Amino acid sequence: NTYKLIGRKEMLCPRHTDATKGVRVMGQGFPSGLNFERCNLWVVEAVSKEKGYIYSKRIWYVDPETWLIVWQETFDKNGKYWKVFGELTDDIKNANGDMRNFFTGIVIFDFIRIHAGWSVQATKELSVPTIKPDMFTTSNLQKTY
Repeated sequence: NTYKLIGRKEMLCPRHTDATKGVRVMGQGFPSGLNFERCNLWVVEAVSKEKGYIYSKRIWYVDPETWLIVWQETFDKNGKYWKVFGELTDDIKNANGDMRNFFTGIVIFDFIRIHAGWSVQATKELSVPTIKPDMFTTSNLQKTY
C-alpha cells in the first residue's frame, strides 16, 4: 500500500460498546442499542500497489488511543464509493487476563448493492487459537480446497 495522512476528523464511533446489546430492526441498516463516543480520529488514505486489487482506495479512520481502524470507507476499481465498515470495539479480556480494547463486531454497508449486515463476537474474552508450525509449510500453503 501507499499511505497518505489526510488529517484528523471528529466522528461518532461504536467504541466501548457491548455489541451483544445491538438490536436489528427490519429495514434499518445500523443496529439500535449501541453506545457511541465522539472521537478525534486520524484519517489515512490507503491505496494498494497490487494491480487489480478489489478497492481503488480505502479511507481509514484510526482511533488514536487504540490504533484500531474503527471506520473504513472503500471505493471500487472505478473510484465509486462502495462500502463502509464500522468496527465495534469494547474492553475484553486477553489471554494474559488483561483488559484491552478490541474488535467485538462489525457493521458493513454496501452502497452499490444497497444492503447492510452485521456480525457480533458473542464473548467478552479473546480466545487465541493454537497455531501449529506445520500450517506454514510450503505444501500446506499451496493447498487448494
